[in-house]
Amino acid sequence: RRSQQQQLAIIQECARKQSFTDIASRFHLSVTTVIRYFDHISYGKPATLPAILSLDEFKGNAQGQKYQVAVVDPAQKKVLDILPQRDTQKLIQYFATYPYAMRKKVNYVVMDASALFRSVVQQIFPNAAIICDKYHIVRQVIWAMENVRKRIQKQFDHHRIYFKRNKRILTKPGCNLSDAELICLEEILAQSDELRKAYALKECFYKVLNMPDKRTAVYFLSRWLELVKAAQLTEFHALLRSFKDWFDGIINAIRLHYSNGFMEGHNNKIKVLKRVCFGIRNFNRFRNRILFMDAWGSKKKRNTLEKCPSTT
Repeated sequence: RRSQQQQLAIIQECARKQSFTDIASRFHLSVTTVIRYFDHISYGKPATLPAILSLDEFKGNAQGQKYQVAVVDPAQKKVLDILPQRDTQKLIQYFATYPYAMRKKVNYVVMDASALFRSVVQQIFPNAAIICDKYHIVRQVIWAMENVRKRIQKQFDHHRIYFKRNKRILTKPGCNLSDAELICLEEILAQSDELRKAYALKECFYKVLNMPDKRTAVYFLSRWLELVKAAQLTEFHALLRSFKDWFDGIINAIRLHYSNGFMEGHNNKIKVLKRVCFGIRNFNRFRNRILFMDAWGSKKKRNTLEKCPSTT
């Protein structure tokens, strides 16, 4: 028999990124006992939906499903729920359980360029505008430029290693380069007109992201897409089609500055948890563990802020 205080201490250890086996070893218990204590923790479905919602997938490998879906409040930086599988009909059924009046109050949904999530939002949230996650937008531009670099460097025998070793200089924003890196950049771009075009497109896009209002953003993004088309780089063709398809979502990302940044960071914690636990097959236990980690982290953060002296 163990005191409630000791049981609480065991459950609190589950908020850390460690396996049930490690917790059992520390408290000299069986793994089954630790799991039995933790299974007293259970989270229900959120009662309400925020005005700004975020959807993101991650590889959970739980309950026979490769991907799970996280529902997040990006404004409050809070994980609302974890859904068992990435499936259009299942997601629609889940959100359809909320009243229509509540779903009408969702104004924005942040996501990556996923046709699956967009289909769900269009059917479930009548007033919601889609915001493309800025990280995924920039990543597409960098990937296109990197594909140009890979093609160009194959044409050289002596400069191939030089291109590969200094690829970070190409992906790094030009305003953050040192003098030595600028010299190296000039040497790289002097080798190919196509690579120079790809790098210029990447740098121009960084400036488009800093546009102050919607009207300016629409104008400069349209001009940037015209430059991409005029450059006639094969590696940018898929990006051109994607950006035209997600034009409004990209404009909203530039204008509103909401992103999946919080969830991307939380996904790293999930990856660490999966690695130290060698995977968690039981989805309900996996879900409760993720929500418990997020709730406990938010509680610790609030307590820290409350203890800090006021600066005003």
